[in-house]
Amino acid sequence: MEKIKNLIDQTPFSPAALAGLFGAASFLIRIPFVLRYDLFFCSDSALCYLMPFRILHGDRPVYLYGQNYEGALISYITAFFFRLFGPSISLAGAVVLLEWSVGVAIGVYLLIQGTSKFTGFVGGLVAAVGVPYTLVFTTIPMIGNPGSVLLSMLILLQVYFLLKKGGSVLRFLAFGFTVGLSWYFTRKCFPALAVAGLALACLWTPAWDLRRFRIFSWGGAFLGSALAGYSPEIYYKLAHEKFKSPNFFGLIPLHNLRNSIFVTVKCVWAYFDAQPMSRVPEALHYWLHVANQNPKPANGLDVLAAFIALLVLGSIVLSIPKHYRGRNIPLFLLASLMVINVTALCVSAKTGGDIGQRYDLYPSAIPFSLWTACLFVALFERKGRFFPGLGYILLGVFLFHSLSDQISLLESPDELREIKWAIAKTEENHLDCVLAPFSVNRIITALTNDQVAGGNLNEWGVLPNELKAFSTADRIGFVGQKEDPVENEVTFEGRTYRLAGEIRRSESFWWAPYDAVPVKKSKNTTA
Repeated sequence: MEKIKNLIDQTPFSPAALAGLFGAASFLIRIPFVLRYDLFFCSDSALCYLMPFRILHGDRPVYLYGQNYEGALISYITAFFFRLFGPSISLAGAVVLLEWSVGVAIGVYLLIQGTSKFTGFVGGLVAAVGVPYTLVFTTIPMIGNPGSVLLSMLILLQVYFLLKKGGSVLRFLAFGFTVGLSWYFTRKCFPALAVAGLALACLWTPAWDLRRFRIFSWGGAFLGSALAGYSPEIYYKLAHEKFKSPNFFGLIPLHNLRNSIFVTVKCVWAYFDAQPMSRVPEALHYWLHVANQNPKPANGLDVLAAFIALLVLGSIVLSIPKHYRGRNIPLFLLASLMVINVTALCVSAKTGGDIGQRYDLYPSAIPFSLWTACLFVALFERKGRFFPGLGYILLGVFLFHSLSDQISLLESPDELREIKWAIAKTEENHLDCVLAPFSVNRIITALTNDQVAGGNLNEWGVLPNELKAFSTADRIGFVGQKEDPVENEVTFEGRTYRLAGEIRRSESFWWAPYDAVPVKKSKNTTA
């Protein structure tokens, strides 16, 4: 192992070039999942395909539809690629995958700067191969989460340059714009912003001294560029008098803290593929077939992965004072990001112990991977045979466990096959509106490129385009879950529809046509 370590440490590749190679590897290895978009194509990802598609046709949103805390920046970038190559769900997934891959490259670069090329090599291997990026518990491609990890890593990188090389107008222009853009684009960047402030205040170096901060040049550059990055949200708030932004900063009641900590630990486990929910397709299977949202590790490999996760968390917390005293800026930044991110999830009233907070851990997904590599390398470098051997075993099991689960996912049946069946029934009957369960309705609209408007009876998240289509439809399709009763009449947006044809059934759904019931006109009366 020592020979391999020396060979990698002496490679002619620069840290930036080596990091770029792992960023590219991370992109290439994930292409099969971009092609198998059915594994993650659910309500949110369908919405984030529709947004660039509609931007291409003249829509100009500032936020993701119905979410006034996720900026639409990536939708505009994706729309540009749609203009070049044509609309495609796989292309939209590739754009988001590119965000993740650049984040991997930045993380590996920081790791190399704080350790060695060999540690960066192991970290790049784990980040590119071993993180279950495509799996439900960590993230869904095609929503704002990959943007939060990229912007978080960019913030850390720019803070590293400020501390290492000192301040300049250009560096503060870039840093300010990233900070402003991140605050508009996603509040999930808050942990990285907190780390940035902490590091700049505490980690003084020969090149960086807060007492020499030039308030007019550096401060002005930072403030002006931050306002420029944040300007889309400023414009939106000024243009909409009734705009109300969600509050993300309340603290959880003490009596709920224990549950929140417990759920956060389970969410961390999922980033290490340590429980069944971390490897369930996000699409139809998630909504129809997953009964338990809080599973424990299911087998020996899961238990081992959970053990690794807890070791990583413990080593992170213990390492921060050491890296602070040693002025190891990259490792201090990476470790602090994870600690602040996990702490915020534990005490945040917004998440409140909800299993959905797994997505709020996403800014730490890459640092988690890199720190796992640090743990393995620390074992490699111990004297004797036991600890190095244990390190090889843990690394091999970790990569094998994640890879085998991902291969199993890729071999699974088409997750959207039944939704495509419902679309076929709708098109056979020449209908352009369909009521369906939440998530399914948006998927139908996205898969048909806006040719079929999808609505759901609870009307949550229904978009204006869909409402307009239903207001003039004389006949619609209806998709119900298998266990749902077939109603003779349903009401949507004030219009009543009556069952008007044969009921068709699939494994999980039933489909039937409904006719709009004419509104009775009241007789005119005179006094």
